[in-house]
Amino acid sequence: MKNIFAILKSHKAIAAIVAAVLLLSAASLYFLYPKNTKQINTQINANQNIVLTVTAKSVDDMYGYQLRVNYDEKKFEYKGELKSEVNAISTIFTKQFNGYQQIGATMTGHHPGVSEKNAAICKMKFAARKDCKITDSTFGISKIGMVSSTLKYDENVSGWNYKIEVLK
Repeated sequence: MKNIFAILKSHKAIAAIVAAVLLLSAASLYFLYPKNTKQINTQINANQNIVLTVTAKSVDDMYGYQLRVNYDEKKFEYKGELKSEVNAISTIFTKQFNGYQQIGATMTGHHPGVSEKNAAICKMKFAARKDCKITDSTFGISKIGMVSSTLKYDENVSGWNYKIEVLK
């Protein structure tokens, strides 16, 4: 095990890929953590788009992250346009599962992790399938994990939330 960490330290690109794989693997190991939700009660029309932005109260030495964006698939369709809002983290990907998008993102190369307060993390677009209300049970985020530049993984990250912007 000691040799593996030595190899990862000397090859940051490999370490970034390993970190991303570990982030997604760890997500499947833990189960049923409470959702981070926000009180919302907004009417939206069929085919109208929204942008969901994930935010963090504070991050410290964040080299990569993962989370679930939970949503009601009967009411909303994921439209893509996933974008990292953290300039240093440009590698971001998503995989769709029943009722949520699994998001993973990481830096590549040798860099210190990002540390900041009130950080915008990522954005993504959804479209309403029908006229409906966006409520606190329509969207949520859960299973938030973060990896540091030293490859320390924390799977119980708190202080993250989301905001929704309805596009005209």
